[in-house]
Amino acid sequence: MSSLGVALVTGASQGIGRAIALRLANDGFDVAINDLPAAKDNLESLSQELIGKGRRTCIVIADVSVEAEVQSMVSTAVEQLGELNVVCPRLQLAQIHRKILILDMVDDCKCWCVFSNGDCRR
Repeated sequence: MSSLGVALVTGASQGIGRAIALRLANDGFDVAINDLPAAKDNLESLSQELIGKGRRTCIVIADVSVEAEVQSMVSTAVEQLGELNVVCPRLQLAQIHRKILILDMVDDCKCWCVFSNGDCRR
């Protein structure tokens, strides 16, 4: 099944993050899913759902409040799935310093950064 691109969704283990990941998969994106270590079982369940939809996926455990972990998360997603086209951080991450960090990190990927609050930046 062809892909529209690769998306990275933080906080994907439950709630709106999970819904966003499923919607992106339904829309044709391969999806890297992220959350904290305690959410690994939920991420594994979501990963199986995404695979069942014919999408490629990878689980990236990271704390998005730690810059080094964010860098590792982005690098791992790119290594496993390819160039990032969409990044969807959960609303808690949508503070200005976090926006700048993620946008700076994925700039070479020329991706869209879509926030739960509706803000969308390239």
